[in-house]
Amino acid sequence: MKKIILLFAFSILFLSVSLGYCAGPKNLFSNPDFESDDLSVWVARGGEVSRTDTSVFDGKYSLQITKRTENEDGVFQDITDKVAQGYAYTVSGQTMTGKETGWDKLAVYLILNEDAEEKQIFLGSSDARNTGWAGFSYKFTIPDTTESYKFGLLFRPSFSTTDFYLDGLSLRPSVQVRSSSTKDGNKLSVNIGPLTNDQKGLKAELKVQDVLDKDVFTDTLNLAEDALIDLKSGFYRASVKTVDSDGESFAVEKTFCVGNLDGVVDLVIKENEKLIASSSMSAYHGWLKYLQYLLDDTRERFPDNIEAITNAAYRLDKWVAKITEDPNLINKISGVIEWAYLSQIDDSGQPFKLAIPTDYTPDKSFALEVDLHGKGGNHLEYSGGLRSQPDRFQLHVLGRARGGGFTFLSEADVLDAIEYVKKYWSIDPRKIHLVGRSMGGRGTYYFCT
Repeated sequence: MKKIILLFAFSILFLSVSLGYCAGPKNLFSNPDFESDDLSVWVARGGEVSRTDTSVFDGKYSLQITKRTENEDGVFQDITDKVAQGYAYTVSGQTMTGKETGWDKLAVYLILNEDAEEKQIFLGSSDARNTGWAGFSYKFTIPDTTESYKFGLLFRPSFSTTDFYLDGLSLRPSVQVRSSSTKDGNKLSVNIGPLTNDQKGLKAELKVQDVLDKDVFTDTLNLAEDALIDLKSGFYRASVKTVDSDGESFAVEKTFCVGNLDGVVDLVIKENEKLIASSSMSAYHGWLKYLQYLLDDTRERFPDNIEAITNAAYRLDKWVAKITEDPNLINKISGVIEWAYLSQIDDSGQPFKLAIPTDYTPDKSFALEVDLHGKGGNHLEYSGGLRSQPDRFQLHVLGRARGGGFTFLSEADVLDAIEYVKKYWSIDPRKIHLVGRSMGGRGTYYFCT
């Protein structure tokens, strides 16, 4: 058993569970609401920036970016002197496209600049339309490096040279669980930006669970108090809840690995391969292969992103443990789930999202609604807000790719996903319905004709 030192270090700022809200210090951005006519901190990287009062989310002005000629053109603010390496922050705000473009996706990048070399780290993208303001929020960590980087944030649409607007921008420290290995074991610390004296006297509730969601440690600690516990090698999730001096409640979770990450991952993969090799576990082969693919893809594409690898491995390990503990688990799943079937074409796990009826019982047959997504999204993005209904299943299929078109392999995926759902849940074959929009609408017409 290894000694795990959990060091809780909290600073003055807390990230709220609600979008974009955080008590404590002021917004770290300069001129985030563009109420000042000094726009020197907002640098145009192609195009022009100006204030406008024609389209405003809050206050009197917003920022307008016009005369873009390339997709990469956007607006940038240097944040080097406002952030600290190794700490997490959240950038949020509101955006809208110009009148000439109905839809785009606003992308946000963390910029790392050393001398003349620049690196762009993609933080996320969200829908932007000309019909109204849309919010976005992304959490990121400033790389902890010995390099003398300068840091900045870049905002730009992804697919067009449309004009766009920004308003109500916010940059704040985020609740963060940091983990590191020491000679005594694994050390965890919880921070909200660099530690200050203002957090003394506040308390945090800590809970650590294993992959089967069993509590292995719970305690209420003073902030910055150490906790020493024994954990064996494997993956865990730490949950922290605290209340700031204004009475606002905040929460954060962190997946971490005890032991050598590569070694623990290899053990998880071996256990997964045993399940995939077992014919009695065929109901899970597609799902386990899909999770394995996500882990392998993350390790290959982002070998230095320890957090992403840990999260992907934890997710696989969790399902391997749950299925091993209860081979009949598929008959007990409820609610809205992401799942996958095993493609007989290439032996790959192909994902879908499924809403299981609230009144489901295998003694009764239920209708199945199959929803085909548009080209700009996938089975997850086009099913936001999906809720279980009492009288029917709802199935959102990836169809091999975002732009699969629901023909050839994409068509096979839809049909095979339907057959998989029919095999493991009670479906009325007379009540299978197709619906789609954009590319999915064309796919619906194609299937029905």
